[in-house]
Amino acid sequence: MNASSVGGLIKGHYRRFASFLCVGLTGVVTTNGGLWLLHSHAGVGSVYLAGILAGEAGILVTFVLNNLFTWRGQGHRPLWLRLALFHVVTCGGLGLYLLTIAVLHGGLGVYYVAAGLCGSGAAAVWNYLASHYLIFHGRHITEVLDDEDDAMPETVLRGTVDGTSPRLVPAERER
Repeated sequence: MNASSVGGLIKGHYRRFASFLCVGLTGVVTTNGGLWLLHSHAGVGSVYLAGILAGEAGILVTFVLNNLFTWRGQGHRPLWLRLALFHVVTCGGLGLYLLTIAVLHGGLGVYYVAAGLCGSGAAAVWNYLASHYLIFHGRHITEVLDDEDDAMPETVLRGTVDGTSPRLVPAERER
Protein backbone atom coordinates (compact mmCIF):
# COMPACT_ATOMS: atom_id res chain seq x y z
CA MET A 1 0.00 0.00 0.00
CA ASN A 2 1.41 3.37 -0.97
CA ALA A 3 0.73 6.92 0.19
CA SER A 4 -1.92 7.58 -2.46
CA SER A 5 -3.90 4.50 -1.43
CA VAL A 6 -3.81 5.62 2.23
CA GLY A 7 -5.17 9.01 1.15
CA GLY A 8 -7.88 7.31 -0.88
CA LEU A 9 -8.71 5.04 2.03
CA ILE A 10 -9.19 8.01 4.36
CA LYS A 11 -11.13 10.00 1.74
CA GLY A 12 -13.41 7.04 1.10
CA HIS A 13 -14.28 6.64 4.77
CA TYR A 14 -14.89 10.12 6.14
CA ARG A 15 -18.66 10.18 5.46
CA ARG A 16 -19.18 6.67 6.74
CA PHE A 17 -17.04 7.40 9.81
CA ALA A 18 -19.12 10.54 10.49
CA SER A 19 -22.29 8.44 10.27
CA PHE A 20 -20.69 5.88 12.57
CA LEU A 21 -19.92 8.60 15.14
CA CYS A 22 -23.50 9.92 15.01
CA VAL A 23 -24.82 6.40 15.55
CA GLY A 24 -22.34 6.01 18.41
CA LEU A 25 -23.67 9.18 20.01
CA THR A 26 -27.14 7.66 19.85
CA GLY A 27 -25.72 4.59 21.59
CA VAL A 28 -24.20 6.74 24.33
CA VAL A 29 -27.55 8.46 24.92
CA THR A 30 -29.37 5.10 24.88
CA THR A 31 -26.92 3.50 27.31
CA ASN A 32 -26.79 6.36 29.79
CA GLY A 33 -30.48 7.17 29.49
CA GLY A 34 -31.25 3.49 29.97
CA LEU A 35 -29.01 3.36 33.03
CA TRP A 36 -30.83 6.30 34.57
CA LEU A 37 -34.28 4.98 33.64
CA LEU A 38 -33.64 1.41 34.83
CA HIS A 39 -31.94 2.36 38.09
CA SER A 40 -33.97 5.41 39.07
CA HIS A 41 -37.43 4.59 37.74
CA ALA A 42 -37.78 0.91 36.78
CA GLY A 43 -36.73 -0.55 40.11
CA VAL A 44 -33.45 -2.17 39.08
CA GLY A 45 -31.68 -1.77 42.43
CA SER A 46 -28.16 -2.62 41.32
CA VAL A 47 -26.53 0.13 39.29
CA TYR A 48 -24.25 -2.53 37.79
CA LEU A 49 -27.12 -4.70 36.60
CA ALA A 50 -28.85 -1.59 35.24
CA GLY A 51 -25.58 -0.70 33.49
CA ILE A 52 -25.27 -4.15 31.91
CA LEU A 53 -28.87 -4.04 30.65
CA ALA A 54 -28.51 -0.46 29.42
CA GLY A 55 -25.18 -1.30 27.78
CA GLU A 56 -26.77 -4.17 25.90
CA ALA A 57 -29.58 -1.86 24.79
CA GLY A 58 -26.97 0.61 23.51
CA ILE A 59 -25.15 -2.15 21.62
CA LEU A 60 -28.39 -3.32 20.00
CA VAL A 61 -29.44 0.22 19.03
CA THR A 62 -26.06 1.00 17.48
CA PHE A 63 -26.00 -2.31 15.64
CA VAL A 64 -29.44 -1.70 14.13
CA LEU A 65 -28.64 1.89 13.15
CA ASN A 66 -25.23 0.98 11.71
CA ASN A 67 -26.83 -1.86 9.80
CA LEU A 68 -29.56 0.43 8.41
CA PHE A 69 -27.58 3.61 7.76
CA THR A 70 -23.80 3.46 8.11
CA TRP A 71 -23.31 0.23 6.14
CA ARG A 72 -26.64 0.13 4.31
CA GLY A 73 -26.57 -2.72 1.81
CA GLN A 74 -23.10 -3.89 2.87
CA GLY A 75 -24.19 -6.82 5.05
CA HIS A 76 -23.11 -9.87 3.06
CA ARG A 77 -23.08 -12.09 6.14
CA PRO A 78 -26.19 -13.42 7.90
CA LEU A 79 -27.76 -10.95 10.35
CA TRP A 80 -27.20 -13.20 13.38
CA LEU A 81 -23.48 -13.50 12.55
CA ARG A 82 -23.09 -9.74 12.09
CA LEU A 83 -24.79 -9.17 15.45
CA ALA A 84 -22.56 -11.73 17.19
CA LEU A 85 -19.43 -10.22 15.62
CA PHE A 86 -20.61 -6.73 16.57
CA HIS A 87 -20.76 -7.83 20.20
CA VAL A 88 -17.21 -9.21 19.99
CA VAL A 89 -15.94 -6.03 18.33
CA THR A 90 -17.60 -3.74 20.90
CA CYS A 91 -16.13 -5.82 23.73
CA GLY A 92 -12.73 -5.31 22.10
CA GLY A 93 -13.45 -1.58 22.00
CA LEU A 94 -14.35 -1.63 25.68
CA GLY A 95 -11.08 -3.43 26.44
CA LEU A 96 -9.12 -0.82 24.47
CA TYR A 97 -10.98 1.97 26.30
CA LEU A 98 -10.11 0.46 29.69
CA LEU A 99 -6.49 -0.22 28.67
CA THR A 100 -6.09 3.39 27.57
CA ILE A 101 -7.41 4.62 30.93
CA ALA A 102 -5.09 2.23 32.77
CA VAL A 103 -2.03 3.41 30.84
CA LEU A 104 -2.79 7.12 30.74
CA HIS A 105 -4.37 7.57 34.17
CA GLY A 106 -2.88 4.71 36.15
CA GLY A 107 0.56 4.75 34.57
CA LEU A 108 1.14 8.33 33.49
CA GLY A 109 -1.10 10.23 35.91
CA VAL A 110 -3.30 11.85 33.24
CA TYR A 111 -6.62 13.17 34.60
CA TYR A 112 -9.09 10.27 34.43
CA VAL A 113 -11.69 12.12 32.33
CA ALA A 114 -9.04 13.08 29.76
CA ALA A 115 -7.78 9.49 29.77
CA GLY A 116 -11.36 8.31 29.25
CA LEU A 117 -11.83 10.65 26.30
CA CYS A 118 -8.62 9.35 24.72
CA GLY A 119 -9.85 5.82 25.35
CA SER A 120 -13.18 6.65 23.73
CA GLY A 121 -11.38 7.94 20.66
CA ALA A 122 -9.20 4.85 20.40
CA ALA A 123 -12.22 2.60 20.88
CA ALA A 124 -14.21 4.50 18.23
CA VAL A 125 -11.46 4.03 15.65
CA TRP A 126 -11.12 0.33 16.58
CA ASN A 127 -14.89 -0.23 16.50
CA TYR A 128 -15.22 1.51 13.13
CA LEU A 129 -12.39 -0.33 11.41
CA ALA A 130 -13.32 -3.70 12.88
CA SER A 131 -16.99 -3.17 12.03
CA HIS A 132 -16.14 -2.13 8.48
CA TYR A 133 -13.68 -4.88 7.65
CA LEU A 134 -14.85 -7.77 9.84
CA ILE A 135 -18.61 -7.37 10.12
CA PHE A 136 -20.25 -5.39 7.36
CA HIS A 137 -17.86 -5.53 4.45
CA GLY A 138 -17.38 -9.28 4.72
CA ARG A 139 -14.05 -9.40 2.89
CA HIS A 140 -10.44 -9.58 4.01
CA ILE A 141 -8.79 -6.19 4.42
CA THR A 142 -6.14 -6.93 1.74
CA GLU A 143 -8.88 -7.55 -0.84
CA VAL A 144 -10.50 -4.25 0.05
CA LEU A 145 -7.19 -2.37 -0.18
CA ASP A 146 -6.47 -3.97 -3.57
CA ASP A 147 -9.88 -2.83 -4.84
CA GLU A 148 -9.31 0.69 -3.52
CA ASP A 149 -5.90 0.80 -5.21
CA ASP A 150 -7.57 -0.08 -8.51
CA ALA A 151 -10.20 2.61 -7.99
CA MET A 152 -7.63 5.34 -7.32
CA PRO A 153 -6.82 7.38 -10.41
CA GLU A 154 -3.14 7.37 -11.22
CA THR A 155 -1.44 10.72 -10.77
CA VAL A 156 1.86 12.14 -11.87
CA LEU A 157 3.91 14.74 -9.99
CA ARG A 158 4.79 17.54 -12.37
CA GLY A 159 6.80 20.67 -11.77
CA THR A 160 5.88 23.80 -13.61
CA VAL A 161 8.03 25.73 -16.01
CA ASP A 162 7.37 29.08 -14.34
CA GLY A 163 8.91 27.95 -11.03
CA THR A 164 5.72 27.48 -9.03
CA SER A 165 5.40 24.49 -6.75
CA PRO A 166 4.91 21.02 -8.22
CA ARG A 167 1.41 19.59 -8.39
CA LEU A 168 -0.30 16.27 -8.94
CA VAL A 169 -2.15 15.91 -12.21
CA PRO A 170 -4.21 12.97 -13.47
CA ALA A 171 -2.09 10.63 -15.58
CA GLU A 172 -4.62 10.79 -18.45
CA ARG A 173 -3.70 14.45 -19.05
CA GLU A 174 -0.05 13.50 -19.42
CA ARG A 175 -0.60 11.27 -22.45
